[in-house]
Amino acid sequence: MSILKSTLSLLAISSLLILSGCLGRDAQYDEFAQCLADEEVVMYGAFWCPHCGEQKELFGDSKDLLTYVECDARGDNPQVELCAEKEIESYPTWIHSDGRRWSGTQPLESLSKVSGCELPSDEEVETEGETTPEPVEEEVAAEAEETEAVAEEEPTEVVAS
Repeated sequence: MSILKSTLSLLAISSLLILSGCLGRDAQYDEFAQCLADEEVVMYGAFWCPHCGEQKELFGDSKDLLTYVECDARGDNPQVELCAEKEIESYPTWIHSDGRRWSGTQPLESLSKVSGCELPSDEEVETEGETTPEPVEEEVAAEAEETEAVAEEEPTEVVAS
């Protein structure tokens, strides 16, 4: 009986180890996300923003390594004053430590080009017609309207400095 118990225990532990490997964390973009953080490329957004969610999904599990600033007072660890200081008007907005900024969901290839951070070498992504994003001077009207419509549904508390 003890041999059967030992065998079943060993089988159970082996199965758990195999499953944990299959269901483990996807670290494909860890180095890239960490490089963005090291280069002080910061993503500003709001928890309810669908474009912010899309942007984070591009990074998979590596999104936790990004420097992310929550701009809605109702979100986790909100930094509303910082968002007001940085004049964040739409989400997501990326700001490089040198002051350059980009609004909207950015392709990883574009973030790589503007930051100097390399994507994983085995990455097979279409980059046809892709260009480096230009710094935002004014918001694109359609994007601003969409952000305003979402903001009307989900009011954001902004504290003036």
